[in-house]
Amino acid sequence: MALRDYVRLYWHGQPGDDQYPASDGTNARGVDITDRIESIDKFADAGTGETCSASIMLRAYGGDFVTEPNLSATGTPATPVIRPFDLFRLAVVDDDGVLSASTNTAPTGSSFWRWLIQGQRSPQKTGLGEHITLDLHGREWFLQQIIYPGRAFFVNFREVAESIVSFYNENRASRADPFPHQPSIDWAGSDVQIPTFTYGIFEFGDSITCYDALMEIVRRLDLPVAAGGDGQHHGVRFVDKSWTDPREMLVQLGPRGRAHLDTIDATGLDPISFTEVREPPGATVVIVEGQEGAGTIPPQIAEFRGYVEEWRNLPEWRSDATYREAAHVRRGDSWYRATDRAGNTGKDPETIANRGPANYWQESFLTVYMRDQGEPEPTSAKPYQYSPWTADKHYTGARNWFANPTGTYNVNASSVAAPDMNLVIR
Repeated sequence: MALRDYVRLYWHGQPGDDQYPASDGTNARGVDITDRIESIDKFADAGTGETCSASIMLRAYGGDFVTEPNLSATGTPATPVIRPFDLFRLAVVDDDGVLSASTNTAPTGSSFWRWLIQGQRSPQKTGLGEHITLDLHGREWFLQQIIYPGRAFFVNFREVAESIVSFYNENRASRADPFPHQPSIDWAGSDVQIPTFTYGIFEFGDSITCYDALMEIVRRLDLPVAAGGDGQHHGVRFVDKSWTDPREMLVQLGPRGRAHLDTIDATGLDPISFTEVREPPGATVVIVEGQEGAGTIPPQIAEFRGYVEEWRNLPEWRSDATYREAAHVRRGDSWYRATDRAGNTGKDPETIANRGPANYWQESFLTVYMRDQGEPEPTSAKPYQYSPWTADKHYTGARNWFANPTGTYNVNASSVAAPDMNLVIR
């Protein structure tokens, strides 16, 4: 499955940019930059005590995202220039969720999405090439930047929470959020209520932020009733109100364990280590070291592992889908490749009558999948190939222990049959 099937990332920029929502919240199209994602290191909404955050690495070859290319010279549209406080919209789904191709349609099913703000990160050069890492934060992060100096004596906890949010709206920086009254308390529904009969004394001092003041309300609610609390575990959650309108974010205070929260299942990927030691008996030890995912291994090895990972995670066959030629699916414990015969909707690849060169499906293998992605096939003239460490070195004599697997022993050492332990046989 492609990344686009599970993730969508839109850049909206800042007020005045063409893709930024208007003051009435309309026209929130955004620039779709999903295909430029190299990796998503984090997208987490841990809840009480933590702000939603995401760390995403984008491919920034040739100055993408940091420069404006000459359109007349390149003939291609510019990628957006990413700046601090830029607005983004990020969505993820699992196999039960659906991402629409339309920017105006919210994900359905098992999904999670947020409006996020870019922090202070710079382009960087890594072992994988030129990249830029997005340091994204939920807009509740700005509540941690405003000091709340209020105090309340024998005031209902709900009124204190509303006072904190109101104070933030009156004193926030317009650059951080140009829309008026961005966060608001959401009291709708019994699962986000806090008791109206609980009163307390709050002296926040002059060094606590609006965010921490809300956390203090949660802490006090967790106390027993005799100590002035509610006797239950409470939490605070920040929810963006609309997929197309980023003007308002809801602050939800209430008991923990709310049943309406969605859970996104992790994709079942087998972990692959990029650090290994190969030590066949009697052979030279080959050690591959380096940073996970960006080490010193030859690129062919990483590419092959990528194919293996894709192969293991091919989607299950769906009876309501129509597959193009060369599409691969998994059905039970086998893999199948769609032929060029039209009308394969509902044709189960496990059914014998549907399989074969002249039918809808053919049983497939990893080598066939790699061939469809453009990898060269083995030929009778070259049925094997050397590993990237020893490619084209079998003619150099002792450098590679005279390794030529097709040769026979020759006293002149031009073709000694001593197999190379790094040989990759396809």
